[in-house]
Amino acid sequence: MSVGKKLFTTIILTAVALSVALGLVSYQVAKGLIMDQVSAASTRTIAQAADKLDFLFAQYEATARQWSVNQELKADLEQRSKPGLSEYDKNQIAQRIVRRLDSVVASDSRLLGARLVAKSGVDAESYHSAGVPAIRSGDEIRAGLDGIIAKDGQVVWLPTRKRGFFGVNAEPTMTMAKLLKNLNNRQAEYVLMLEIKDKALTPILANVELGDGGILSVVAPDGTLVHHADAAMIGEASPIRVPKGAEATFYADDEAGSRQLAAHAELKTAGWSLLGYAPVREFVRETDRLLYITLAVAAVAVLASLLIGYGAVRLIARPIVRLCQLMEEGGRGHLRVKAEEGRKDEIGRLAQSFNKMMDQIRGLAEQSNRSALEVARQAEELTRASRRLSSSSKEIAAATQEIASGAANLASEAEKGSGWTARVGGSVDEVARANGFMELAAAQVREASDEGTEHMRLLLGKTDETERMTRAMADKIGGLRKSAESVRSVLEVLEQMTKQTNILSLNAAIEASRAGAAGRGFAVVADEIRKLADQSKQSIRHVAGITDGIRREIGDAAAALDAASPLFAEQTAAVREAAVIFGKVKEQMEGFASGIRSSAASVAELAQSRDALLDTIEAVGAVVQQTTASTQEVASISAAQEAESEALVALSADLERLSASLKETLLAFRIEESEAESREQAPAS
Repeated sequence: MSVGKKLFTTIILTAVALSVALGLVSYQVAKGLIMDQVSAASTRTIAQAADKLDFLFAQYEATARQWSVNQELKADLEQRSKPGLSEYDKNQIAQRIVRRLDSVVASDSRLLGARLVAKSGVDAESYHSAGVPAIRSGDEIRAGLDGIIAKDGQVVWLPTRKRGFFGVNAEPTMTMAKLLKNLNNRQAEYVLMLEIKDKALTPILANVELGDGGILSVVAPDGTLVHHADAAMIGEASPIRVPKGAEATFYADDEAGSRQLAAHAELKTAGWSLLGYAPVREFVRETDRLLYITLAVAAVAVLASLLIGYGAVRLIARPIVRLCQLMEEGGRGHLRVKAEEGRKDEIGRLAQSFNKMMDQIRGLAEQSNRSALEVARQAEELTRASRRLSSSSKEIAAATQEIASGAANLASEAEKGSGWTARVGGSVDEVARANGFMELAAAQVREASDEGTEHMRLLLGKTDETERMTRAMADKIGGLRKSAESVRSVLEVLEQMTKQTNILSLNAAIEASRAGAAGRGFAVVADEIRKLADQSKQSIRHVAGITDGIRREIGDAAAALDAASPLFAEQTAAVREAAVIFGKVKEQMEGFASGIRSSAASVAELAQSRDALLDTIEAVGAVVQQTTASTQEVASISAAQEAESEALVALSADLERLSASLKETLLAFRIEESEAESREQAPAS
């Protein structure tokens, strides 16, 4: 795309984008302001309508509280619950209760009826105002009554049903219920139920305006509709759900997917919510004019940008296109072209710069032509010198290669001599290590002999000590045997004394029996003495058994010591013989260690000679290696110089070719002014 087209397109797009962006921003700002104002107004409207409903419901709750404290009603209900009441009295009480219910309904046209329902739910025990059908029973109705009774006297608001709580009414009604408590007589408790017409709420909510298409409804906490403009919707789920913790106004989509602005307020009496919502498009309909204005402004911007773009193309794009054409001529080698310099703006400065650039390029081309001729001459001389340098480098490289080959052979021989010396040195080191190991082993054997001799000396002493202790133990055992015999003698004497004591106690018992009652105490003492004598006899026998056991053990110990005495003697002789052997081993190992030390000294002298020879060979090898390295370095330098010489010859040839190519290239530039080029300089119309 040319510069003119780019400039033209940029101007149009910029104008259109700015106008459209400004229009859209204005549209969104206006839409936001309108929705904020509508939200605030809707919140106030819904709050006021909720207050009205709370006021109405509060009146019915006040009526229920009045009935709960009505003493006449309480007395009638208590009287009605008494057994044995005549039918006449029952009819009189029923008439009074019905008149009260009729008066409540007659005073309020919003009420369809009023009921006093027995806790049993039986119609015959209940009362209702005139014109209201009788109640019917059912599981759902029973569950509802139980829920009211469970509230224990609190007001309960039952959602609107299409045929009322009992399903017998002709129109939808909501029900306010309250248990009339009687702490003195639970049988006299009834449920007061006021059935309120659903259409009674319509006049209260009629003045609430939420915009075209707005809908007001009363919603139970579970989301079902308590009141709706369309009675058929009662009991159904609300199209708009109030999120938990939602603000007074919020946005939501209905079942058809249409965006709705919703406002809600909770009823303090019934616990329901008053919900109003209307389509958002109804509120922002007037802001659509801004879109039409934006489109009109965009169209005007397009026309204006077309005019501005055309003028910009004439003033800017065409001169630039002319300069591009001149540059293309210069690129083809016409270095005499010039641009018009009549303008005083940036385009004029650009033309001046272009002319100056072409003059400099023309001078550069002339200088390059002269330089190319000089380069060609120098390239010929460089080629001749490079060929001479290459020949000399080849001769130096050949001589250096011969020197390097001789140094390498000498280094190889030096490495062989060093290898043989190293192997001899390894053998010497192994011999030295072996002598060291033998000397260490001899020292360890000598130390072990010393330790064995010392241990044998200690063992010999311990053996003698054990023999002495054994003999002393044998003597002690003999003494114990004699003591045991003495204890046995003493026990025999004690046993004889026990027998005599038994005889004496028997005689004492005989004498006590002869004495009669006077000798009973003496008889008791004699009996106790006899018992003590028996116990002493048993103890003596027990001690005698223990003593016999000790005697047997002492005899066994004495026999064992007699058997061990020869063994101890033999052990003592063996220990003395082993001590003599350890002494001889010590003497022989000392002689062996002396021989090992002499051998180690000879091996050490041999190792020193080996080290001196190895140092000499290594010095020769180092000199040879240094010479070889120097020779190789010289050879590599010579080879590199030869390669550089060859490269220099090649570069000289390349330089000659480049000089010829440069002359051919410069021939393409027409530096001299011609008649045709003069015509190229004419200014463009």
